[in-house]
Amino acid sequence: MKNKFILIMTLLVTTLWSNFDFGECSGSGTFEQQIEYYDGNYENAVTVGSIPQGIEGLHVELISDNDVDIRLYAENEDKIVHWPYGLQSQATEQTKLYQNVPIKYSGYNGINGEKGDEFIEVLGVNPTTMTMTAFGYRAGYATVNYSWTGKENCTPSPSGTGSFTQTLQTNATSFVGTIPPNIHNVTITLTSSKDLDIQLYGEDATAIVSWNPIGLLSGAREQTIQYNGMDITWSGYNGIDNQKGHESIIITGMTSEMLVMKVYGYEAGEADVTYS
Repeated sequence: MKNKFILIMTLLVTTLWSNFDFGECSGSGTFEQQIEYYDGNYENAVTVGSIPQGIEGLHVELISDNDVDIRLYAENEDKIVHWPYGLQSQATEQTKLYQNVPIKYSGYNGINGEKGDEFIEVLGVNPTTMTMTAFGYRAGYATVNYSWTGKENCTPSPSGTGSFTQTLQTNATSFVGTIPPNIHNVTITLTSSKDLDIQLYGEDATAIVSWNPIGLLSGAREQTIQYNGMDITWSGYNGIDNQKGHESIIITGMTSEMLVMKVYGYEAGEADVTYS
């Protein structure tokens, strides 16, 4: 049976595409990318997609069962993330400047030592068109999750709706998207036939809502906290009306910083994400 995960989010514009789509002022998306075996040639990489100049707060994450290396090139073929010759080519997480913009890379050892899981973040406005590629030490597929918080010369609409489908893994945390700052009255509702937990992190990676790792809100029943000027209410991990897999987060007032949304799945499946 397909898991159903309903996410209602004010102005989090999210779509499902087979490539990056930055059509809205902010948002997130996910797609599957075929990864080719490098076959001894480290330039035997597939193109994941192009990132236009002016995209703000970009986060891109590749998740694969196999060891995958991601690369990021600037418009003039500058190697920003590239093993072994790039500005970023290290094994562990680090942040370095490119054209005075901080670029964070997980390192080729991956997230929490998982070599098939890597991320890149542009902590500011993308100064030039960029191209992302990837190669694998085995052929296979990778899930690409991405989000951005803004775009130059773009005025967001006061509200929006949409939906996408996301693959969830057993006993694993999946990146869902980001909630930009200056958004009014955000409501997030998770509904699933399986037991899933939603998580919410602050801009500095503080676990605001999380059972594992333990967050500021982590109990079984509904609770509220004031965090950086926001009133954040969580239904608790026992769920709404004690229905596990049916949870909600309500942010009252204006978001004061970028927030990161994740979901932990106790079982594998498909998640239907709907937002408005």
